[in-house]
Amino acid sequence: MPCQSRPAGSRLYADYDDSAVELIEGIKIAQSIGFTLAELGPIAAAYIAGSLDDSRQRELLAAKLDQIEDKRRQLGQMSEFLRAKLEDLGPARSRA
Repeated sequence: MPCQSRPAGSRLYADYDDSAVELIEGIKIAQSIGFTLAELGPIAAAYIAGSLDDSRQRELLAAKLDQIEDKRRQLGQMSEFLRAKLEDLGPARSRA
C-alpha cells in the first residue's frame, strides 16, 4: 500500500491516502463479523485491483452468513446437550 513518509522529530511517519484508510476500516468491520485475516487477504487484493464487484461481494457475504448460521446451529446443539446433562444431574447438593 503506497504511502508518503514525513519526518516528525526524530521519527518518520507514514501518511496514507483516504482509500487506504477506507480499506483498513473495511477490514476491521469484516473481522468483527467473523472474517479471518487469511480470508481477507485475497478479498483486499481484489478490492485494491478494482475487481471486487457487487456479485462477488454478495457471494462472499452469503458464504460467511452460511458459516455463521452453521456455527449457531452447532452451538444450539451443544447448549441443549449441556442443559440436558445438568437436568440429569439434578439440583446441586451442598457439602457439609
